[in-house]
Amino acid sequence: MNLNLLKKLYTSSPKFIKEIYSLIPYDMRNGNEYRNWVTFLNNTKINEKEYQLRKLKETLLYAYNNVPFYRELYDEEKINIEKINSFDDFEKIPIIDTQMIKTHYDKFLSGKDIKKFHVATGGTSGTPMTFWQSTNVWKKELAFVNNYFGKFGYMTKDLKATFRSGSNNYNNLEKDIYWQANPINNEVLFSPFHINVNTIERYIDKLNELNPNFFHGYPSALCSLVNCANEKKIKLNFEVKAVFIVSENYFDEQIKLLKNFFGCKIFTFYGMSERVIFAPAIDDNLLIYRPNQFYGYTELINEDLLVIKENNKNGELIGTGFDNYAMPLIRYRLGDITSYSNYENTTFNKIEGRWKQEFLLGKYNIDISLTALNIHSPEFDNVINSQFYQKEKGKVILRIMVNSKFTNKDAKAIEAALTKKAGHALDFDIEIVDNLILTHRGKIKNIVKDYHNT
Repeated sequence: MNLNLLKKLYTSSPKFIKEIYSLIPYDMRNGNEYRNWVTFLNNTKINEKEYQLRKLKETLLYAYNNVPFYRELYDEEKINIEKINSFDDFEKIPIIDTQMIKTHYDKFLSGKDIKKFHVATGGTSGTPMTFWQSTNVWKKELAFVNNYFGKFGYMTKDLKATFRSGSNNYNNLEKDIYWQANPINNEVLFSPFHINVNTIERYIDKLNELNPNFFHGYPSALCSLVNCANEKKIKLNFEVKAVFIVSENYFDEQIKLLKNFFGCKIFTFYGMSERVIFAPAIDDNLLIYRPNQFYGYTELINEDLLVIKENNKNGELIGTGFDNYAMPLIRYRLGDITSYSNYENTTFNKIEGRWKQEFLLGKYNIDISLTALNIHSPEFDNVINSQFYQKEKGKVILRIMVNSKFTNKDAKAIEAALTKKAGHALDFDIEIVDNLILTHRGKIKNIVKDYHNT
């Protein structure tokens, strides 16, 4: 049965069905593929570089023989994949991007009859993109994530408080209930959509009842929880062992906020729906990342599409995923920017996600980046969370959720700070709101555009 259908059936099942299914031991219900990866990651002594080169050759051969786009491209470029025998040779392989996939979508699909499922990018600042992956990729991803979390004491039997949406929704919750159990992953899913100063006591009361040792979610949702709890001067009454933040970029100020509230270390990894790179942070400073060499192959390219092999030189990440037999992605541009902290050890500095490419449209068609506006300056100390809302060129509304200390003086200070940075191109207004507009996955949209460019 299709994995997407199975997930849909589970999500729509009554609670008692979910609980019965969750009684099957975790390793058993996730099958041989998952168990094999768990064993491999816990015990492998294989040389990383040898493994990567073997998988690259295997992936190229499979793609050439089964995926029309790659066969046509490599023939056109006169590339003999049999002669790709080193990492330097691999640099001869053409780079692909999302636009190529959109244009030649059907040709990127394997001609083999393979069990597969589809995944979609979030589409926070653009149109969501759908990719196909063979079913084994899901079990592989699960094993890699659990292996990483396990380094910090997490076991699949441990209860997690999760603040994200994914395929879940919170449309049919009972009054004053902002969570739902997910027995299959031994977690309670808390709605990112309902967090505000009026609901925060219900959230904290439920967390104190559950006493989860681990938190997992979007940094924006967790920071909203913390800011609202601080505003109401309420705390957790149990020990938290670790917080795992996922799926969004983050600011240093957010990490400090989370550490102070939860009293534990914060961990994360860089990943994406396309599943070509899995790069955990190597410690809780969240400044250095190292791609797992058994997951895929990672490169860094400059503006001329040449591979970077030196430290502290910014470039764009490209990845080649292993083991996806439905729609292989080979030398795929990710649009995310970083630099090597140590090229020889394949460690990267903090990865700047695609949100950095979000822009407001200013007067005279000037693009103003979110980075340039610096919404984490001291003027925002009494702001719980914020969002830019634009309906016409050159004008923008900053929508803010605020705490009880917020005054008209703060509003004027924020407006003045923004005007100083971008007043030449944008007119700013401030609007205080109870909730912000979120994506269907529960992430905060940094910029909401409600206009057509003309």
